[in-house]
Amino acid sequence: MRAAFDVVSAYLESGGDDAFGGKPHHLLGLAPRLALDQARRALRLAAAFGDLGRDALRALVLRLIELGEPARALLPALRDERDEEEHLGVLARTLAFPSTPDPGRLRAELLDALGASTSAPRTPGGRFGLFFQVAPPLAAAGATGELVAVAETFDQRARFVALLLLARHDAVRAPELARHALSLGLALPSEDAPRLLHLVPLAPHLPRAGAAQALARLLDDAASDLRSAALAGDGVSLEKLVPLLASLAGDQGLMEAAREVQRVAAWFP
Repeated sequence: MRAAFDVVSAYLESGGDDAFGGKPHHLLGLAPRLALDQARRALRLAAAFGDLGRDALRALVLRLIELGEPARALLPALRDERDEEEHLGVLARTLAFPSTPDPGRLRAELLDALGASTSAPRTPGGRFGLFFQVAPPLAAAGATGELVAVAETFDQRARFVALLLLARHDAVRAPELARHALSLGLALPSEDAPRLLHLVPLAPHLPRAGAAQALARLLDDAASDLRSAALAGDGVSLEKLVPLLASLAGDQGLMEAAREVQRVAAWFP
């Protein structure tokens, strides 16, 4: 690892146009495996990239915290010191580090910043952006109950996505959260049908009747553009629905669906 870092750092320190013309993905990839002295040096290198180095800076700050450096002393190294959401997001991710001092106090501080208590109230809009920064590590740390209470302050669309986010990071409560999100998703207007794709990774936790309703709405949306539905684009596609189909119909149902797709495809040039 030291030899690899020495090559990368020498390349970046050359200062040539070729070196600074590319994004610093090399530092981003190395960050989780660097020793303390290497991580400190890499942090200085990443800062020279300006906005291009933002992701590398965040990864290196996290690595230094993991190695025992004081978290709050490192936060100003991030490009925008006024970006409270990013700073709190970085602090939240340190909950998983054994070296983090007093994780219970940090958890309480993050929930307070999110507005879960009355000492730091936020509007629903203010909570929404911060929620997606801090919720995954907080849910993994056992704060799902408090986060669900915060999600209840969001509008229906945001609440749907927030509950799915929590379900992906709390395996114990995933079935309950997925069912709650399903009921919200099915109540969304028809133009929001593609949002139901977020349910697909949680298909094993969905009740059969509700999953069938979600599949029907997604297929209706796909049917509005059959050619696009055959591709894996940004919208609803048959490929993306495979886990949901498998959950409802099993392998035999998937095979029958594949045969029907082949028959329909024969209609197109």
